[in-house]
Order: sequence, then C-alpha cells, then structure tokens
Amino acid sequence: MFNGLNYSQELLFSTDADSFAETPHAREIQAPLLQALREDNLSEALHCAALRGHTETARRLLDAGADASKALAQVVVADEAHTPQARANAAKLLISLGAHVSDALDYATKSSCEEAASILLLMGANGSRALASAAISRDTNALRLLLWAGADVMTALISLAKNPDEKAHGHAVRRLILENHSRHALDSSAKLHSQTAALSRLAKDADTTAVVRLRKAIASEHLDWSELANSGNVATIKSLMPSSLMTYPEQHLRQLSLDGHFVGVKTLIAAGVPANAAMNELILQHRNWSDPTSCGAIKLLIAAGAESLPLTDDIAAAFEKRKTEIAALSEGEKIITLLSAIKKDDIAEIVMLSSGVSDAKAALKCLHQAEGLNDLEKTLGISRLINAGAISSQTLIDLVRDGDLDVAKPLAQFEDIAGDALITLIAAGDHDASRTLLSALTDGRHALTQAAENGDEDMAAALIAIGADGPGALLSLLHAGFREAAGRLIALGVDIHATLRRAMREDPSSYQSAIKDLAELGAAVQ
Repeated sequence: MFNGLNYSQELLFSTDADSFAETPHAREIQAPLLQALREDNLSEALHCAALRGHTETARRLLDAGADASKALAQVVVADEAHTPQARANAAKLLISLGAHVSDALDYATKSSCEEAASILLLMGANGSRALASAAISRDTNALRLLLWAGADVMTALISLAKNPDEKAHGHAVRRLILENHSRHALDSSAKLHSQTAALSRLAKDADTTAVVRLRKAIASEHLDWSELANSGNVATIKSLMPSSLMTYPEQHLRQLSLDGHFVGVKTLIAAGVPANAAMNELILQHRNWSDPTSCGAIKLLIAAGAESLPLTDDIAAAFEKRKTEIAALSEGEKIITLLSAIKKDDIAEIVMLSSGVSDAKAALKCLHQAEGLNDLEKTLGISRLINAGAISSQTLIDLVRDGDLDVAKPLAQFEDIAGDALITLIAAGDHDASRTLLSALTDGRHALTQAAENGDEDMAAALIAIGADGPGALLSLLHAGFREAAGRLIALGVDIHATLRRAMREDPSSYQSAIKDLAELGAAVQ
C-alpha cells in the first residue's frame, strides 16, 4: 500500500489521463489490473478514481462490476487529502455515472456513518423511506443515525400509517416516535411536532382510516392537542372521539378556553366534546378565587355553543344580555367597542363583537388606524383577533385582492397567516394576488419551508418561480437540522452559494452547522 492505495489501484490510475485511456494500449494495460482489483475492492478503487476526476477509469471500473452507490457513500466523507469541492465534484461524477443517492444512504447507514448520511440527504436521498424501513425491522442503530442525520420523520410516519398492516406498523410508529423523542429530549415543541404534523396532514387529505391508525399508535402525551384543535378540523377531532382515541378531551377544552383560543374551543365542541366537566371546574375556580380568567373562559365556552349549567346561569344571563346590547349598537359603535375589547384581551367580547361586524377587514382597518396604540399593542391586538377567529389567512387574501396593502401589512407579519394565504392563492391559481402578496408583504420563506417539509415539490417549485426566498428557506431548514427537506429545495435549484453567503452575512456563529453542510456540497462564498 502507498498513498492510501494498493499497487493495482495506483497502476490503474496512472494509465488513466483521459486522453490516453481510450487507446488500445491503455485497455491492454488496464485489463489485468481490473482483474487484480476484483480480488480487492472495485468500489474503493472507483471512489479513488472519482476523487481524482478519472472519468474513463471510473467507467471501466463500473463495467468491471464496481458499485457506484457504495463508492458515493465513501466519497462524501470528509478527509484531509481532498477539499470539499473535490468531494462534491466526485459525487457529481458518480451520480452522472449511475450512482443512486438513496442506495448510497443504505450503505452509509449499514456502515454507521452519520456524516455520509447527512450529506446524502442533502443530495436528495429518501431518508423517510429508510426511517420507516428501520422502524419496521427494529434496527435501532439505523433509526438513531437517520434521525440525527436529518431524515424526514413526518413523511415516514405518514407512510407507516397508510400501510394496511396495522399491528406491525403500529409498533414501528411507536418505535420511531420514542427514538425521535430521545433525539429532541431538550426541545418539547420539536418532540411533538412531527407526529402532530403527520396527523394534521392526513386529516387535511381526509384520510380518516390513516388518521385513526396513526392515532392508535401514538401515546396521547406525544401529541399537541391544542395545535390539532386550533387547526379547526372538526372531522379529524370527531374521528378521534370514539374508542377514547382522544384522551381527556374535557381537559383540553378547559385549557383552550382559559388560554383564549376560541377556534380550538369551537372545534372541540362542534366535534362533540362535552363541556360540562370544564364548566364545573371553571365555575368553582371563579367562585372560590374570584378569578376573572375563569369567568372569561366560561363565556368563551358559551359563545362556542356549550350549554350553560345551573351554576353558570348568572354568567350565561349576563352573556345573553351583552349580546342583546351589542346587537343594538351601530356599525361604528361596534367597531369602537371592539377596539376596547381588544385592548382588554376580552376574547369572549371580541367573539360577540366580531360576529356582529359585517366586515372583519373593517375591524382590522380600525385597529390599524387607532390612535394611542404603538406597534406592539397593535400586533397584540391582531393576535387577539386571530385567537377569537375574527380574522384569518382569508382576511389577508381579501385585503390583498382589494389592494388594501397598508392594512394587510401588519397581518402579514404573522408567518403562519402569510404562509397559508400564499399557498392558498397559488393553489387557487390566483397568480396576480400571490405575486402581489409576495412582492409587497412577505418573502415567502415560511411558505417555502412548509412546502419542503411537507414534501410538496410542486408547491415549492411554484413558490420559487414567483420569487420566494429560497436561500432563506434553505438556511432555516439546515439550521433546524431538517436535511432531507433541505435536499428537496436544493434539488429544485435553490442556490447553495447564495445560501452560504446569507449564513456568513447574518450570523456565522449560529449557522456553523449549516455552513459546514453547504461547504460539503461545494458551496463557496465568492
């Protein structure tokens, strides 16, 4: 061995020099060397040939039986002898010669090489399929490696939920979720995100069978019930009610009412969650401690359609009286009173008033023009209107279509609202409004990140085509460690060089991992 190569490999490479490789003399020399390499490691030789840029030798090695995908898994691993750009070029060469990144990922996983797996996910390897397979086969080591490398957990869970072998795949779902929880032990929101998002995706697709199948495999504490309720999907919650698939629904209802999330409260009640227990607890809390929050929560339950109990009759009577008073107000008076309720954070009052205002945009416009409120107070006011269900992404869409961009601007600062509005407009084929929204009010980064996480390449491509911030979205995904989703954006042509420049310009100390990933792909600052 010398220079990391055996004698046969070194002789083979010395015959390459592509101008010489096609001559009969070269083939005569290479034939016995290839035969000798069959006794050693053709894929290792291919790996070395790719790093040296010896295209013709690489082809001969492939003809002799070398495995391009195995060589790819070796090429992407950092070593002192080759620059990231050389490794990136070698990877491109192998892929052009037939290497498959997903097959290379299998090799990297089997050889316990997390570094290779991470880069291969960025190159487009199907990590979610590998995750599902590892969960089914109970390969804990592979699961952990793929999770740390950044494989797509949500898509893997959806795949498992859609499989008809419910018993076997139920165990696989639980295994995957537990390992993912270990991966995010210090981040409670990340622990719940993937499975809640998977359930929401299936619900949005109206795949009730898969929703129930996935829910059966997930422990109740592993779901964000508030997120599910606030999505407003009554059918999903209703499908989870039988057989106690939704555990302690009354407790979730009580907490949402205390938190002032009217949409979530309304969703649970519409889905059939009984409000009696929540009402009783809240009225006792109100009477024992004179807690105004519990009184507001009771009013919110009543506003959402819950029937009052004998103990809450006085609150219910006051609520009905207030509804009558509001009904007698003029449109202008309702707007003024609504502003007052927004300032006081009285969600029940906001619900009653906003339902009586003929145009939700008028309330938002009035808040925008209100004197004596600073920007922070106006932002809080918008948040309270959202919690009360008075405004939504549809409000933003209406404002954009009407050309009322000044009023729309503060609402577009809420990324979820702006992202949902942009995706809705593109899905509806409203190109003029989507371009206006993107050019004037949002950079599309959040929407593009969501499309990539959801594996919706068509939506991601449409967002990129109208100017969404590709480098920003890619940087967000890399920073979060979602490499498989990031790989989808790279495959769609998001500029890795621009992304690297952004990371270096914005916060290089925070983006160290993203910078390393981009460099391994061959990105350069120049």
